[in-house]
Amino acid sequence: MEQEDYQSAGILLIVGALLGAGLALLYAPHPGRETRQGLRDKAQRTWDRVKNSPEAINERVGELLDTIAENSRQLVREAGTLTQERQAELRATIESARNELERLRKRIAKMD
Repeated sequence: MEQEDYQSAGILLIVGALLGAGLALLYAPHPGRETRQGLRDKAQRTWDRVKNSPEAINERVGELLDTIAENSRQLVREAGTLTQERQAELRATIESARNELERLRKRIAKMD
């Protein structure tokens, strides 16, 4: 699937969840407090599935790679003019992105 197809599917999923929640409120057999808690729980589970989908993870990996690349380019390009503190900040950002990337790679490996 194309990226646009995944985004459309995600939007449709969210719209469907909202419509379902609205209908559930209208026809709810339980008191309001229990119904609201049930809806919150279901919405959280749905969000967790969407957030942890392979597409979302792949998008985050792409963002991390962009962050690493841009900060690395800036370090190389401006190495002589950057302060030690700024160099340390860029290196810390790169290291943080690499750690997040490794965590996502492990999560993807578990999905396979």
